[in-house]
Amino acid sequence: MTKHRRAGLPVRWPPFPARILATAFFPFLSACTPHDGQGKITQVAARVNGGEITVHQVNFLLENAPIPATQARTSPGGEAQAALDQLIEQEIVVQAAVGLKLDRNPDVLAALESARRAVLAHAYVEQLRATAAKPSAADIHEYFEKNPALFRERRVYRLHEFRLGPDSAIDTAANDEREAQLRSQWKRSHNLNALLSAAQSTGSRLTITTQVLAAEQLPLDQVAEFQRLAEGAVRFSHQANSIVVQQVVKILREPVSEARASPMIEAYLLEQRARQTVQDDLAQLKKSAQIELIGEFAPREEAARQESTKLRQ
Repeated sequence: MTKHRRAGLPVRWPPFPARILATAFFPFLSACTPHDGQGKITQVAARVNGGEITVHQVNFLLENAPIPATQARTSPGGEAQAALDQLIEQEIVVQAAVGLKLDRNPDVLAALESARRAVLAHAYVEQLRATAAKPSAADIHEYFEKNPALFRERRVYRLHEFRLGPDSAIDTAANDEREAQLRSQWKRSHNLNALLSAAQSTGSRLTITTQVLAAEQLPLDQVAEFQRLAEGAVRFSHQANSIVVQQVVKILREPVSEARASPMIEAYLLEQRARQTVQDDLAQLKKSAQIELIGEFAPREEAARQESTKLRQ
């Protein structure tokens, strides 16, 4: 059996139960053409108590839920046989569930409907993403030229980092005050040990780590800031209820050529365009949809009007 890979963006299927149920929603044709033992071509791979498992289901599982290597190795037929074995076990359990009438259970019905909606919505979004225009060579070159810190002037930073918090008991104002105190301590001493002592004196949890981060691993809004830092410099930031202090220990200059960067830039630009395409389309769909919030979800004035109407009836 040949394993096929579809071209385009990677498929990100919804979590359980949608992914499990997807075999029922989106089967697709395959080049695999098994025979029934009498020379006739069949799309049935196995029968379990009369219930059929198709080649389409096997192929779909191979495409979207790769079989663990250990499981594939222990199966005589390789990945395809391991996938079929998995589907046979699933079919046995499904039949047992139907025998107990679990397919009529309200919670199960709700999960099935939720999975159906999730898979349909996902399919629509993926179809939209596929319409995004592929970046041209000029687009890629322009991005390369506009972002020297990521390419021609790319740096790799070795950082000492300590994080104060998180501390749910500290509000934003108190966190800002603690950061100001640490900044003041650094300006006075320019000594990391003194800064650590000041941080420890706050009584909040202190985590110390060493990191190696390349420019492309930084948040985009921090790349230019890091580019201005010299070895030994310290930067302060806070995230939620944590204060983060990073000292630049070592800077390595490791430029990337345009030829090497082009595939990465193309993938990044295509992803940005795909996201924008989805956002624009969904915004338009929402704008043209008639949406009515009812009951406890209605705006206060509308909820009062609905309640008044009920009382009059």
